Amino acid sequence: MGTFSSRARWAVTTLVVACAGLSAQPAPGVLRLDINLPAYRLAAWRDTSRVGTWAVSIGARQWKTPTGMLAAVAVEWNPWWIPPASPWARGEKVTPPGPDNPMGRVKISLGQLIFAHGTPFPESVGQAASHGCLRMRNDDAIALARLLLVASGIDTGVVHAMATDTATRRVDVVPPIVAALRYDLIEWRADTLWRYPDVYRRGGATLTQALAVLGQAGVDTTAVDRRAISQWLTRRITRPSAWVPTLSE
Repeated sequence: MGTFSSRARWAVTTLVVACAGLSAQPAPGVLRLDINLPAYRLAAWRDTSRVGTWAVSIGARQWKTPTGMLAAVAVEWNPWWIPPASPWARGEKVTPPGPDNPMGRVKISLGQLIFAHGTPFPESVGQAASHGCLRMRNDDAIALARLLLVASGIDTGVVHAMATDTATRRVDVVPPIVAALRYDLIEWRADTLWRYPDVYRRGGATLTQALAVLGQAGVDTTAVDRRAISQWLTRRITRPSAWVPTLSE
């Protein structure tokens, strides 16, 4: 990202303060965000209930989106775009709010200069195409911002007014909402094992990982057909691939 500006240092400091005391398991009923980068998916949860799921674009290979525990600390409606002090942004100009703004209608600060934000390029969603942020379709980014602010205790009518206004407005998310960014190439969903392309080339999914995920899901891994799953794992994929566990004879 290059040398941090005073604004950038403020953002990182805000994140450090905001994340103090936060954990991956918030108190019961508290909203939390879960982002699995290779699945290009951002989900909002309360306890075991998923209350929203949206497709995202993640950082391209040369500008990888980081993993780890961050926090949604602020929502900014109708943001200006100020080019960062990075080589890729050299020659770019400050862009006011509007249809050509790279941040779209709203941006959500996750700290470390990482934002979940709208985009004028909805066709890039579902790809590794950003400079590290999480791009979302504008309507999806607005829905997420609404959810975060209502969870902060702001009246739904007030939030609606913000979302439909054209003024630039920054609103803190209090308390900050945990956002877990992970890079899991194997997931268990709806009684099916899902595998995602290794977009950042970190070595691909392994049998050990697959068995661990199955075990956590309550599947008897001693009865799993390991030859079948190994063959599945060695196939080259360019899109999500599903495998329903089969048992060895």
